[in-house]
Amino acid sequence: MQIRTILQHAWAELAHDRSFKFNAALPELIQRKLNLHSAMLEIVDGAFQEISDSVDRYKENIESKSIVEISDTPVDSISAIKLINDIAKKNKISMSGEITKSVVKEITDFGIKTIGDLQKLATQDFISNFKKHKSGKNTAIGFVRSMMMFKDVERYLGIEHDWKGMTEALYGLLKDRYGEETIERLLDEYEILRTL
Repeated sequence: MQIRTILQHAWAELAHDRSFKFNAALPELIQRKLNLHSAMLEIVDGAFQEISDSVDRYKENIESKSIVEISDTPVDSISAIKLINDIAKKNKISMSGEITKSVVKEITDFGIKTIGDLQKLATQDFISNFKKHKSGKNTAIGFVRSMMMFKDVERYLGIEHDWKGMTEALYGLLKDRYGEETIERLLDEYEILRTL
């Protein structure tokens, strides 16, 4: 059974929609352009498939190793989720979701470059406080952001991030760590809303 890629499917649809035009005996210059564009799509399709295969191999490689073995690996979406899932499993914390490109940027802007550096944020103090204040649905993104804020909330809030609402669980975690007055000041200063 042959599975068509998205580009192959798009080309087939385009060719079908214009079947008369594309199957007609065309002037040589137009036929050459048609052949050239068809070949370019085939090359691009092959390149995207190669990249997709590389991502799959990288993910399999990361997932087959222990956290210790990947501690020097740069933080990316695949290595970060491997660490977060490992921490969640070891500490019996339910977790869902992935780590997005923008969150990886937050992590590196915070000064975390490797998985070993990120793992250092998951201290027992953080884990026990996180579990004390956890919400019903914990996301990998929320977990990573909570670790960074628990480590240094002002440094985290000083970097570019794409959220403006603080959950009650995160508020409780940070209030216990820094005090209510500090957290209220930071909420006002950075125009962050408390959400329920």
